[in-house]
Amino acid sequence: MQTTYTGLRLDETAKTSEIQTLQSKYGLTQVRTYIGVQAKKERLKAEVSTAGTLHVAAPLILDNAVPMYSFLALSADHDHDEGLLRLSEITNLISKARIVVLPRVFRANSQSGNALIALSWSWFVAGTPTIVVNRMYIGK
Repeated sequence: MQTTYTGLRLDETAKTSEIQTLQSKYGLTQVRTYIGVQAKKERLKAEVSTAGTLHVAAPLILDNAVPMYSFLALSADHDHDEGLLRLSEITNLISKARIVVLPRVFRANSQSGNALIALSWSWFVAGTPTIVVNRMYIGK
């Protein structure tokens, strides 16, 4: 099954300043940064098991039609997978992170809010009790 999301505009302009702010606040030794092709699904899965805080600046697409199909759009590994970390996969992770920050959230369709509930639930099942979503980015 293939789903197409039309009308989504993914703003990538603030990423560099966001990373610089985090690095200056916490120090280079406390922040692990993965940009572009380094930001793969397998790397995020590995970091979840050791990080106390996860700040994921990759776009998160909320699909209210099928909430568990919502996903983080990471870098594709053409030999391995498409780079989409679905909420259904997050529930299978063992997360040590006490908080996950997701500043780039986009709503793919209807405004029911079920995908936002599924987002919180999937991280809770993985072991993370707190999710922070920047609602300024929620939109088409």
